[in-house]
Amino acid sequence: MHPIPWPPTDFIMRALAAALFVCSACSPQVESDLPDAADAFLDASDGFVDATDGFVDASEAPEDAQDGFVDASDGFVDATDGFVDASEAPEDAQDGFVDASDGFVDASDGFVDASDGFVDAAEPPEDASDGFVDATEAPEDAADGWSPSEIPGARVYVASAGVALAGPVVPLWKWRRTAATAPWHVRDGAGLVWFRDRLWLLGGWFNPTVPEWNDQYTTNEVWVSDDLGASWTLVLGHDPNPPSTGPGARWTPRHTVGWLTLTVAGTPYMYVVGGDYLAVTGDVWRSTDGIEWELVTDAAPWNGRMLQMVGTLGADLYVMGGQLDLADAGTALSDVWRSRDGGLHWERLADGPWAARGMAYNPIEHDGKLWLIGGGTYKHSGLRDFYNDVWSFDGTTWTQVLADGSAPWLGREYHNTFSYAGELWVASGYGEDAVNHNDMWHSVDGVHWSEVPPVAFAPGHADGIAVAPFGVFHASGNAMNGEVHLMSRSVEGAAVVRWSELSGAGPDLVPDASGEAAPIFEPHALGSGDAVVFEGSGYLRIDLEAFDPQPDGRSVFWVARTATDVPPGDQVNAAMTVVGDSRGACRHQAGYAGDQIELVVTDASGSWATGHVRRGEGQNDDTARLVGFTHALDGTVTAYIDGVQSGASESQPYDREHVAWDSIGAGYSGGSRASVTLGMVVVVPGVIDPADLAKLVAYARKWGVGE
Repeated sequence: MHPIPWPPTDFIMRALAAALFVCSACSPQVESDLPDAADAFLDASDGFVDATDGFVDASEAPEDAQDGFVDASDGFVDATDGFVDASEAPEDAQDGFVDASDGFVDASDGFVDASDGFVDAAEPPEDASDGFVDATEAPEDAADGWSPSEIPGARVYVASAGVALAGPVVPLWKWRRTAATAPWHVRDGAGLVWFRDRLWLLGGWFNPTVPEWNDQYTTNEVWVSDDLGASWTLVLGHDPNPPSTGPGARWTPRHTVGWLTLTVAGTPYMYVVGGDYLAVTGDVWRSTDGIEWELVTDAAPWNGRMLQMVGTLGADLYVMGGQLDLADAGTALSDVWRSRDGGLHWERLADGPWAARGMAYNPIEHDGKLWLIGGGTYKHSGLRDFYNDVWSFDGTTWTQVLADGSAPWLGREYHNTFSYAGELWVASGYGEDAVNHNDMWHSVDGVHWSEVPPVAFAPGHADGIAVAPFGVFHASGNAMNGEVHLMSRSVEGAAVVRWSELSGAGPDLVPDASGEAAPIFEPHALGSGDAVVFEGSGYLRIDLEAFDPQPDGRSVFWVARTATDVPPGDQVNAAMTVVGDSRGACRHQAGYAGDQIELVVTDASGSWATGHVRRGEGQNDDTARLVGFTHALDGTVTAYIDGVQSGASESQPYDREHVAWDSIGAGYSGGSRASVTLGMVVVVPGVIDPADLAKLVAYARKWGVGE
């Protein structure tokens, strides 16, 4: 983790901050669940080391140099052993010890030993992924000691300094929205399948009927994406009555069926198994390319059901449960059928010992077993049945892993179950509380479950989930939007509870009071530089405790990599705001619209300006850049990308009585979400001096800017 910077006049404390492991989350202003001083974290009352155990103790004075702990007379590092010695002055940065001019640690030694929290001169610097200090990321520039805080009046927020965390840096599930509005009509019950390194969307349902679906509720469209859901191609349009054999053969329109993949005799196939209440069938279809479909059978012996659950175990295909009548929960089933030849022939096994049910989409193979998790029964009116029990099947015997009512997540139906990264997962669904959900839970053994922090997709049921080797896709569902999201376990980080201004003189940032989510601290997210990540969850932002006015002009710069799907804008705010006054009149918002950076301002009366200033196409292509604007009192607005002016300057009104900022992150109220990775944010109360801008560009290279 990265320590909150100490006041530069407090020399001893700066040396301690460089030498000792201090958890930044333990700032006394921030509540957290971290251990107290007895567990090796900093006690707010002093911060000295207890010689008996090496932990921070508020009551004890520092020990002398004989035992290697802090000496009260100075607190500098002894070059021979890496411990604090009263007799030695701080060494120069060239030999790796504390330099009085900046207080930071050089990479050659003097780093924190993770095993005991003391300075160990023999050990190399730890990697930021485990939360310890990495000397390559000191907030100062080791070349000349210049800091953006030297810009007069600047408010500087650097991810590698001053970020307080809610807990230790741990593996996190990271979300990325790959599409804001996919071209297919919104739907639920569709099949989302990762097959042959492409993302496929099959079928689906919508109410009311859809004109392009021949005024039907369901469809048999087939869409495919080659770029992780960012763009889509319709490869098979809606056909209400396709042939069952020959050219154009395909399954009829349907939803909430078995959508899955299975390899048969060495050939991988994409499968569609069974029908729905509008098309009650016992058919099984498969395809090697998503375009040409083969009817395996149209008369499986389990014919006549809907809401069936379909899964695979090894090379075997299973169909189980469901209902015979959508309006009658008494027709729910618990039978189990298996095919060992890809769906052509079926055998009925013993009924499952679990309560009759359907709508668990879908039983999933995990750890050599087939798992049935949750589900329920359907009724048009009256009470339904909802389950949250967990069962596993080894091909012969069912085992109840967790009894109904024991899981920490609500009983539900129309939810998704899947296996990813060695764990079982449960996501979304219609709950026993009669509302849609977007919670997400994972478990190694089906007994102990942990909830993923707030996810990027909206509450829904009958959602599409597809598992790829590198992550999990979510698209479609009863939220009825065209968003596509990708989740991956590609980062280690922790939720941010405070982001302190670099100099210590400016205001701090804290997550907004809505409580939807917090941005994430991610080590080495941009090149070798740390970042604060706004991952697209909700109306996410981080706020100042009060407005920070700029009556004499303004410069706003940030180092960032953005998502690739920023909406085009034309909103009163920037489509995705990076720096704004989201709690005020939105007088001066800087961020992104489409693939450009954008500045939106108002005139003195508070009316929206006639034009938004947009510059620099291609700004959301996953490249780290230093971007921003200057806005002078005379109204001149100039945009910069990596220190180079982008386009001609133009004039926009500058309302000096009202221009202020108070937040980082968020989108406009119409639903856009912040999805940006920030290494640094700099707000200057005036037009930045060109020499300082050049230094800022050089400073930004630690995040890969200009590479």
